[in-house]
Amino acid sequence: MAGDRNMLMVLHDDDGPRGPSIWVALRIDGKAALTLGEVEEVLVHVPVPKRRFLLPYTEQTAHFGGDGVGVMPTLALPPGQTLWSCGEPTRTDSIDVLKTVLDGAESPEPNAALLPLASVLREATERFGEADVHDVETHFDRLVLSLDGSRAGEPPAYLVRIDRILQVPRF
Repeated sequence: MAGDRNMLMVLHDDDGPRGPSIWVALRIDGKAALTLGEVEEVLVHVPVPKRRFLLPYTEQTAHFGGDGVGVMPTLALPPGQTLWSCGEPTRTDSIDVLKTVLDGAESPEPNAALLPLASVLREATERFGEADVHDVETHFDRLVLSLDGSRAGEPPAYLVRIDRILQVPRF
């Protein structure tokens, strides 16, 4: 059923720090289960709220995609839970974190930058909420590797090509 499909969850309502945040799956062309490429294309071409995350589409989560009729089911995250509790940020949003850290980063060669791991984790936590540091680090390790970057040095940093972070995404 699932394969590599996800639902793009967007914030529907937020009752602040004492109440739950309510999320709903975005339906594109009548479907909620999208490939990662489809999600990223949506983010480029369709106005989507900035508060969003990817929820893996599985047998257990499929009902959040709705049946195309009536009101969409919602996902409530209790106070203290963040998107990391059940999903992860989109690639586009994660690259935005790298771009933010890139501003002012050390450049050991003309088209490369060292992004301190601590700065990436701090920016990601501020943007997406608290999470287990290992989970956030793993997410960004995979992203940096997909951008042909690597881990480097002490203190730990990501060595990334600047043009790979700044390029227009292709899917």
